[in-house]
Amino acid sequence: FCTTPAIPAGSKVKLLANAMYETQKEVDPDLIVPRPSIVYLQKRGMNQVVSDYFEAQKKHIPFTQSLIAEQAILNFKRAGNRTLWTGIKGKLPVKVPKLGEQMVYFTEGIRWQFKRELQHAGTWTYEKLIALAKMYFTGEDVPKTALLLAGKNLLEELQCIDFSKHKEIQIVTKTNPIGWTVTSIHTVFGDIDIKREPTLDTLGYSNSGALIGEDRLVHYIYSQQHEFNDRVEGEEATRKGIVVWDGLALKGACHIWIDGEGEKANADATTYTIWDSEEAPAGADLVEGRVYLLTQDCPGINAAAQNGQMWQYKGETGGLVEFTGEIIAD
Repeated sequence: FCTTPAIPAGSKVKLLANAMYETQKEVDPDLIVPRPSIVYLQKRGMNQVVSDYFEAQKKHIPFTQSLIAEQAILNFKRAGNRTLWTGIKGKLPVKVPKLGEQMVYFTEGIRWQFKRELQHAGTWTYEKLIALAKMYFTGEDVPKTALLLAGKNLLEELQCIDFSKHKEIQIVTKTNPIGWTVTSIHTVFGDIDIKREPTLDTLGYSNSGALIGEDRLVHYIYSQQHEFNDRVEGEEATRKGIVVWDGLALKGACHIWIDGEGEKANADATTYTIWDSEEAPAGADLVEGRVYLLTQDCPGINAAAQNGQMWQYKGETGGLVEFTGEIIAD
């Protein structure tokens, strides 16, 4: 026979494997209820109108049209990248002549989809990098890969980390599975592939970056990118264009947005700070709900606050308490 032990308040219960009787083969199914999210796919297009007169001059200026087209396509691609990063989700009806009312959908950029955000300030160190790897690779949602898309200032700080005391750290240049040349840093928790993302600099996120799992970044496509070439009705001109209809989504809770700009976190995200001081956080550093990942013993919080632990601020009444949950969003 078995007895139930006394369970102290605040304990967590982890279920072990079920036990079946000798001839049993049917068991109650696990209750797994996925939490869906709605992803809007945004239809984007680019047009270029070329007059017949301009086309007739191609023998005199043979490359002008191709140069214009190349620049137009480049601007279209860059605008699309900015949209997939920071677009705001929404929809609105428009009245179209001869077709009536139709809907315009705006996709949500992945910047607003992160469930975990690291509020970082100060200089990056080896200890902070290892703490970041620990946050990313531990928990219930463990990714297979880690790709850090970084702004130029964040990239510079990571490049300047002093690894002289840690000869075991390997930094190599390699080609990742999607064909990008990346700088890979090997840690005991897993490898982090780093690449500069110029779009973040354009958007004002030079001090920030996105640590994402490639296998959990989903590209939804309603219509493959296609080109068209039509005559303009009633005009002596040709319209050339490109249409694409897609959107990006982050699946799971492993992804981490590294905020170096001091912005307010997403409403549904859990925020983290790497704390490397013996003094307890105070003043502007003390934010209700924030989790502090200690990189050294912190007697200012508690005599039992040790390196590697996480402590969460519960407000003026709750104070700082040890955070024993998984490093995932609530």
